[in-house]
Amino acid sequence: MTNTTTTTHTVAKETLPCVNIAVLELVWEATQEVCLPEFVESTFRGALGRALRARACVTGADSCDACPHIAGCGYGRVWEPQPDQNGSARFQTPPRPYIITRLDGALDGRLGRGDRIRVQLKLMGASKHLVHQWILAARDAGRLGLGRGRGVLELSEVTAQRRVGAPRVLYLNPHGFLDPEPPPLWRVEPQVRHRHKCTVRVALESPTALTGMTAERFDPGTFTARLLDRLELLSIHHEHHRPVWDIQRRRAHSAQCRVIESALTRARWQRVSQRQGRRVPMEGVVGHAVVVGVEPELVALWQTATDIHVGKKTSFGCGRVRLEVQENQ
Repeated sequence: MTNTTTTTHTVAKETLPCVNIAVLELVWEATQEVCLPEFVESTFRGALGRALRARACVTGADSCDACPHIAGCGYGRVWEPQPDQNGSARFQTPPRPYIITRLDGALDGRLGRGDRIRVQLKLMGASKHLVHQWILAARDAGRLGLGRGRGVLELSEVTAQRRVGAPRVLYLNPHGFLDPEPPPLWRVEPQVRHRHKCTVRVALESPTALTGMTAERFDPGTFTARLLDRLELLSIHHEHHRPVWDIQRRRAHSAQCRVIESALTRARWQRVSQRQGRRVPMEGVVGHAVVVGVEPELVALWQTATDIHVGKKTSFGCGRVRLEVQENQ
């Protein structure tokens, strides 16, 4: 009689990265003519940062450098997140916990009196706990004036967006704050929703700067690697959750899919840096690509980019992604 021993190999269950986001839409109305640059996200980012700092700073210093209060300061935690000295070099620098994106308005760079501009603000980590401060900063920034000539805008409305259902009005001019409750949060994590390989059209809707990818051709491997990094860093620094998941398997999936169409162009522009006192050159790629043979697990990862963006300068609205997915039976 022969004894047979069967060994069962147990695959550890992955703990995936996740990010919770408060998604606000802010509407300003021009009270006079306003002249804005083509890439207005940079202008709004600078104006909101200055207004947040003016409300939060208790020292009156010109710079946050070496400030002893920065770790507990609302502005410091959002605008100057401190490196984690205990982590590895790869995980030390936190990504900015906010994204600013123009939705509509001032497409020609001008707002006449009574015209409106609508901006989306995605808040993560410490940012999502400072919603009222962001709203007050948005009101202050508009009243101080934006763009060339400092045209004045009045904050008309702020709504908190839901994944499903009607948005919730948080602020309405001239009434002020209407809803003191925290806004609903969007949970972002790579959830597999398909059973078969897919064809995916990836649209880079705002300039996207991915180290390792040129404007000549979309590279699924580079896109995947930069998105893996961003999602993991957001989860670690802003949710205090370190995922345990197979990054190499997802990278291998990206190497197996195939690009059948790539139409990318390089975008260049300049932003004005108040801190540096000069114009800073910016660049990225825009356009679309069609990728076939994308594994369901990889599709799930790529879909997170539609919420958290990908690449450099995402706080300026760069790296905005839209996907169209067709499952292949």
